[in-house]
Amino acid sequence: MKKMFLALAAASLVSTMAFAQDDYDYGDDYGTEASTSSDDGYTDMDSGDKATAEEKPASDVEYKNMDEGKKVSRDEGTKPAFFDRPFNMAAHIGLGLGSFWNVPDQFDNEQWREFANADSNPYDEWLGYSVSFGMAFNYRIMEMLSVSPEFNLGIRGFVRNLDSYYSWWYDTYVDVNEDIFMFDIELPILLRVMPVHQVYFEAGPQFTLKLVANHSIDYVDSYSDETIYSDDKGSWDCSTFFVSLVVGGGATLDIDGKLFDIGIRFIMDMTKLQKDDTDYVDLNGSTFKDETKMWTLQFVVKYWI
Repeated sequence: MKKMFLALAAASLVSTMAFAQDDYDYGDDYGTEASTSSDDGYTDMDSGDKATAEEKPASDVEYKNMDEGKKVSRDEGTKPAFFDRPFNMAAHIGLGLGSFWNVPDQFDNEQWREFANADSNPYDEWLGYSVSFGMAFNYRIMEMLSVSPEFNLGIRGFVRNLDSYYSWWYDTYVDVNEDIFMFDIELPILLRVMPVHQVYFEAGPQFTLKLVANHSIDYVDSYSDETIYSDDKGSWDCSTFFVSLVVGGGATLDIDGKLFDIGIRFIMDMTKLQKDDTDYVDLNGSTFKDETKMWTLQFVVKYWI
């Protein structure tokens, strides 16, 4: 019995060792199947990196899509800094033509022409011009609305050439050239509405302080074009402070990364040209005042700094 027990114990030990060896071999086989390139652990790590590398293109696509989305969004929402900043400043220049309005009817009737010994009223045949230059400012109240004051130096004037007539004094035919020159400070305060980024409309008052106003007359020989006599009347005693109404519009253009306003502006004076104490008398002895005012149509350009 003792021998039989020892034999069974030995058989059990051999069988246990055999199963343990089988389990170890199975573990090796499992490790071999898990590794695709070699049997060491470093290779397993490399293979893990390769797996990550194989997954990276999909990740790149995702990152690329995200970048493209940002790019599209940025392009679609792009607008120059002018439209985001609350305050902007620009250089301004305006060029225009003008004339008179609200001229008294008395200047156009036969009585006035006979009384004044004139072929036409004193505001006929004038060609008006205007130049303004200075600085413009823009303070944004909201996205579509802003206040745009300006400080400009302005030149306004009128020229005309009267018909030739025979002068007994000079014993020749003469042309009469008249010139009115005005130099002033202009302060428009405009309300600007921008329904879209590129288009604007503006309106508001303009206050003008006239610094210089001269009126001169030249008598020129009709045949030789030589000036016979010049009568510089010097300072013209007209109104010195004007209030005007300004309306206009235009577009804000992006040219090579620089912003320009290009527009048209109509300026209508509400203050009459002559002072209140200027009276005229017609042939009937009736007095009337000259209520003539000026208007200007300007082409305006601004460069936003």
